[in-house]
Amino acid sequence: GNVTLYAEWTLNTYTITYDTNGATGGTAPAVTTGNGAVTLRTNSGTLVRTGYTFQGWNTEADGQGTHYAVSASYNLQADVTLYAEWLMNTYLVTYDGNSHTGGTEPAVTSGNGSVTLRTNTGGLVRAGYTLTGWNTLANATGTHYDLGGAYTLSSNVTLYAEWTLITYTITYDANGATSGSAPA
Repeated sequence: GNVTLYAEWTLNTYTITYDTNGATGGTAPAVTTGNGAVTLRTNSGTLVRTGYTFQGWNTEADGQGTHYAVSASYNLQADVTLYAEWLMNTYLVTYDGNSHTGGTEPAVTSGNGSVTLRTNTGGLVRAGYTLTGWNTLANATGTHYDLGGAYTLSSNVTLYAEWTLITYTITYDANGATSGSAPA
């Protein structure tokens, strides 16, 4: 007899693959599959990158594409890779005059990784002492850094003025003595 046949349709599904994009720990979330409006994954794999903070997902590895927050809605119309988006952390070097008697501490240095430490831009002085650099400890028993030297910044830090006591010499003159010698 007469029969009507109907077209059978299967919904196309697409995949979002998540790329760790230089992560130093954690794992990429599982792929997202679907068609149309889908919810993006969170940082369920606890992705981390040394010196950076996870910001969400991006269509470009260099972060210049479209940014998407975690759990945002995404219109999935084709297979796509989204990349972890990383924001470089900024850390601070604060300078402490460490018992200085004049001048001011240099301005804070900010950055991440290798930075150049400040010189004595504020004219720090301490009566009877010479400024010889910066130190991680106020009593100068920590790590010494030269004024204007390199420092690897990976967290906030305070560096203390490192003071060296000025020493003087007394020289004794025999002043025409006919015997013996002047004391040391």
